[in-house]
Amino acid sequence: MAIRQGTPQDDILIGTVGSDTFIGGGGNDISTGGDGGDRFVYQSLNDLSLWTGSVTSPHETITDFGESGQIIEGEENDVLDFSAIPDLLFIGDDGFSASGRAEFRFTELGQNGLLLLFDRQGDGAADDFMTLDQYIGATSIGEGYRPPVETNIIISSDLYGYHYDVGGSTNDVLYGEVFESGGGNRLYGFEGDDRLYSGNTSTEELFGGAGNDTFYNRAVSAYMEGGTGNDTFYVKSEFDQVVEKAGEGIDRVISSASYFRLADNVENVSLIGDAYQVFANGLDNTVNGSDAQNSIFGGGGKDTLSGAGGVDVIRGEGGNDWIRGGIGADYLVGGDGADKFAYYTVTESTRTEYDTIVDFRGLASGASASERDRIDLHRIDADTTTIGDEAFRFIGSGAFTGKAGELHIVAATIDVVDPSPVYGDEPYQTPGYIVEGDVTGDGTADFRVAVATDYSLRAGDFFL
Repeated sequence: MAIRQGTPQDDILIGTVGSDTFIGGGGNDISTGGDGGDRFVYQSLNDLSLWTGSVTSPHETITDFGESGQIIEGEENDVLDFSAIPDLLFIGDDGFSASGRAEFRFTELGQNGLLLLFDRQGDGAADDFMTLDQYIGATSIGEGYRPPVETNIIISSDLYGYHYDVGGSTNDVLYGEVFESGGGNRLYGFEGDDRLYSGNTSTEELFGGAGNDTFYNRAVSAYMEGGTGNDTFYVKSEFDQVVEKAGEGIDRVISSASYFRLADNVENVSLIGDAYQVFANGLDNTVNGSDAQNSIFGGGGKDTLSGAGGVDVIRGEGGNDWIRGGIGADYLVGGDGADKFAYYTVTESTRTEYDTIVDFRGLASGASASERDRIDLHRIDADTTTIGDEAFRFIGSGAFTGKAGELHIVAATIDVVDPSPVYGDEPYQTPGYIVEGDVTGDGTADFRVAVATDYSLRAGDFFL
């Protein structure tokens, strides 16, 4: 291990095969770390000389940054250390703010380089820059333990309590630091299919860039921006911010939050764990519930809304929605548009635990084709006494005759009870029908659904 001390002049500093420390002293230095995990230290803004001209002008250069970073664990990584400069703010890849504060930002330079631009005067214009050659993987700026990751280099600095990670053009895995108090993380994926893990603070910011990125929030809340590609976001709080622009891919949120509202330009969401309530947006969303009790609200698009286990509340709201409650006695509301209520097996709505469909508008309602609802039973094998997949036979209001595959309706007063503890309607009674199916031929119902409607049901109201 050696210490290479620069002067106020333009120095050439060459390291050893070990882990060396390079201390800039002004001038436009050229530093070559060599093997080992080297640290490049800048103690004041005066260590960066003012620059005028193009990127071919003399400037600070580290020629082999990341060359020894094939081992990501431990100390075998090159480190760029600005922690002794309290007035220098890292702003990621944003533009300079011209706030009067010294800032620096990064941009990729060719295939394997990183360009750091400095605004020492705080006037919004770059007045110095630094190039990092042989930059070929992820860059991080911050201190702390880092698990093994699929990247090649690390840059570190503790700037205003923030830890910064910058991925390269490969498939990177970036971990935010876990702070005991204060601090925060900003992770930048750039290109590639990256995985970004936040830290544990209230100021976590994750930026995916190009590629199919996956974001994992481990904090109370996080700001997560996907960029282009089909991105996946694991959220745990209603305060998590997921940001996508239109046309940047088909994106998905996986939510364990008790309440979550899908952000604009994000298409799909799945609930896991104890997640309870989710609101879709105006796109054509796909929403998948969990085995817990869920409240799922569609938006203005043509949504696909599915429960799983539990007593779910699913409201289609606007648009022509496809709704499936799954196992349990679910409360299903189509809302505006021509909605389909789908069943895959008779176990999804049984004689003792059955769904309630509210505001059903079928053929008899006179609704136009763009507003007419239907109940989809075509995936159910209506006759379990024979080999094959048989369809139901609609027999109107007649009684079962003991033949498997019969579907009938029984006029009834429907007890409408919305089980949602947050947005639930007051219980009420309304006219409607009990829809029943016999798949065994024993004359009793194996399948049952309550339909609250002011209109009679007809064969054309079903996909059989």
